[in-house]
Amino acid sequence: MMQINIEKQSPAILEKTADGFFADFALAAFGRLFYEIEVDEPCKVEMAIGEVLAAPGKIEREPGGYRCIKVAEVELQKGVNRGFMFIKKHRSPYQDDYQRSKVLTPENAGGEIAPFRYAEVKGKIKSVKFTRHALFAPFDDDAAQFNCSDERLNKVWEFCKYSMKATSCFGIYVDGDRERQAFEGDCYINALGAYCTGGGYEVARRTLDFMISFYPIPAIEYRLFTPILVRDYFLYSGDTDIYRYWKSDMPEKFM
Repeated sequence: MMQINIEKQSPAILEKTADGFFADFALAAFGRLFYEIEVDEPCKVEMAIGEVLAAPGKIEREPGGYRCIKVAEVELQKGVNRGFMFIKKHRSPYQDDYQRSKVLTPENAGGEIAPFRYAEVKGKIKSVKFTRHALFAPFDDDAAQFNCSDERLNKVWEFCKYSMKATSCFGIYVDGDRERQAFEGDCYINALGAYCTGGGYEVARRTLDFMISFYPIPAIEYRLFTPILVRDYFLYSGDTDIYRYWKSDMPEKFM
C-alpha cells in the first residue's frame, strides 16, 4: 500500500467555551485527532470532531447527508492525559452491494481516519492541546498558481485545488467520505485537475489499477470513461510501460 504523508497540524483557533474547549483547524482534512488534556480529578469527557457548525464554537451533531460527525467518550485520570480520539471504522452504505468497496485506511495512519475541520471537548478540563494528524498523498503545492482581480474566482481555485489534495489520502481518487470509492466520472475530473496542479501521477495510476482490477460499477455510462482515463494518463505522464498490465483486461471489461 502507498505510504501517505502525515502532517501534524495545530488549530488556527483554540478557545475555552462554557462547557469545555473548541478548536478550528481552518480547513477540513482526513486525519486523526491527538489530544493532551489536563484534569484535576478522574472524570469522563465527551469529545467530538466534525465538518459543520451549529453555532459559533459548537459542532453540529446532526449535519445531514454524509458530512462527518464523530463523538466519543473518553475516561481521563488526574493529571495530563494523552491519546488519539477513537474513530469507529468507516463502512460504506453500499459495502455489501459490489466488489468496489475495498478502499482501505492507509497503513501508516495508525488507526481509522475521518474528515474534520472542528474539534471540541466537553467536561471539567483544566487545559487542552489538540493536534490533527492530517493525511495527504504527495502533492506539490507550488506547482500551479492562479490569481485574478475577482476574489470569488480565487476562492474557487483554492477550494478545488485543496479538495484534490485533501481527498488523495487513500492513495486513489475517492468520492469523499460517503463510500471512499473511485468512480470513473468523478476520477475523470479529478485526474485532469491533479495533472495540472501538482497532484502527480502515482495516485492516478493506482486509481486505474484499482478500477480495472475490481471491474466497473454497474453504471454502464461510467464504464465509457475508463479508456479515456487511460488515454489521459498516458498523455500526461508518458508512462506507457504500465499498459502491458492493463491491455489484457481493457478490451473485455471496458470496450
